[in-house]
This record gives sequence, structure tokens and C-alpha cells, in this order.
Amino acid sequence: IFGGLCSSETIAAAPITEQGKVVLFSMCSSNPDITNAGDYIFRDYPSDAFQGKKGAEIAYNDLKAKKTAVLYCLSDWCVGIKDVFMKMFKELGGEIVIEEGYEQTTKDLRTQITKIKDAKPDLIYFLGYTEASIIGLKQLKEQGMTVPLLGGDAWGDPKIYEEAGDAAEGIMWTETKTNLPEEFKTAMKTQTNNEDITVCTPQGYDATHILADIMKEVGTDSTKIKEELYKVEGYKGVSGIITLDENGDLATANYVLKTVKDGKAVEK
Repeated sequence: IFGGLCSSETIAAAPITEQGKVVLFSMCSSNPDITNAGDYIFRDYPSDAFQGKKGAEIAYNDLKAKKTAVLYCLSDWCVGIKDVFMKMFKELGGEIVIEEGYEQTTKDLRTQITKIKDAKPDLIYFLGYTEASIIGLKQLKEQGMTVPLLGGDAWGDPKIYEEAGDAAEGIMWTETKTNLPEEFKTAMKTQTNNEDITVCTPQGYDATHILADIMKEVGTDSTKIKEELYKVEGYKGVSGIITLDENGDLATANYVLKTVKDGKAVEK
């Protein structure tokens, strides 16, 4: 099975596919719990054990935040990265002044934002998917919040800063570092008529080719496919060099800090 996309999908499906000895290969799920989800569970997208730590280091060391508010959706992705971020931020010497969760389908974050405003943080770590992020960014601006906003890689969706407009100007987020080949970027633009390559697209492309190459060699026997996936080392993908460890995870991960400047996502 190719997927799931979100961590919640993968975590929910993993026990079923593991019992059935069916390979599950995700190109976008990052919750740390997936590391131990099973012998047949793989991903070529890094665990948030990497991203949460990197986010905390950027917040504390680079952005000089000492008091941070955390605003996060109630999903496996948000909760997983939030927990790692908070633990690391406090270890660095920072203080979490308030922690506010919200349902993914919410249309109103004003209650949480009011509490955050009263807590007087010097940075907000805001984890959310596209629709709630757009709503939250607009309502943060409406309530006059001007402190820096740092998010996770889900903010790599161009729809967020396109639809949030001025409210998204200056937002920052961590994203996996990829040195995409020019031919891949050109081909994607030709296919989509869009210069923006959305988050997890390169990993999806690589996972497809990794599985295809393995199946050309061993066929469709799931146990043989699983065994070959554990041997993936130094694979040169468009998303970078891919090595899968003993847990079926990416062995290493590199991140960049991105921001919105003049309505465009740029590396900070």
C-alpha cells in the first residue's frame, strides 16, 4: 500500500497491514510513533523526532524566543511534533507559557488566540493543516498579534499563504531540505502548470520508484518486498539520498527554515 499521507491514516492502518503482512510505505507521515508501528511499515519522510527538535532549536537559538505559546491541532501529526518541540525547547532553557489544542475542522480559533495573547509569548509555535491554518492566521492578525509565527512542514502548502494573504506575510516554518534537480522541477511545472512543488511530492516520487525497482526484482511477494526495503541505502532520489534504517525510517534528515516574503515562499 502506497500511503497514507497524514500520520493519522498511517497509524490507523498500520496494525491491519502488519497483521496481514502487507507493506505500507508512506511518503508524508512523520509522527514519531510510526517508528515502532511494525515490521512492514516504511516511510521516506523524516520522523518529527527530527523536526520537533529542529523547530525548538530555531525558536530558541535563532529567533531568540524564551517564552513560547504552542497552538496545535488534535491530530497525530500535530501532537507528535508538538511533544518533541516542547520537550526540546524546555531542555534548551525556554518556557512554554501556554499550550492550546483545537479540532482540525474548527472554523474559529479566537478563544485559543485570546488566551495566547493574554499569556504574552514572544513566539507562537503554530501547528496546523491548510484550512485551519488559514483561519488561524487571519484571526491572529485580526486580534493584533505581531509576535513571530513558526510552524511545521504542513505550511509548505502554497494555498495557505495565497489565501491568508497579508496575514501570512512573514510566517516561518521548517521543511525538509531538498536540492531538487532542475529536470524534475521543469517536468513538474509542465505537468501541473505551477512552479510550486507541494510538500511531500518529491518523497512520493521517490517512494514510487523505490517500490517499482524492488518489484521488478522480486515481484509482488510482500515479505520479499519488505526485506528489500530494509536494504535501501544511499538511494539517489529527487528528495535527496535515502537510507532506510532498522525501523523502516529515514536514517537522517536535514531541514531548512522557510518564510513568506512578498507573498512567496523563500528560504530564510
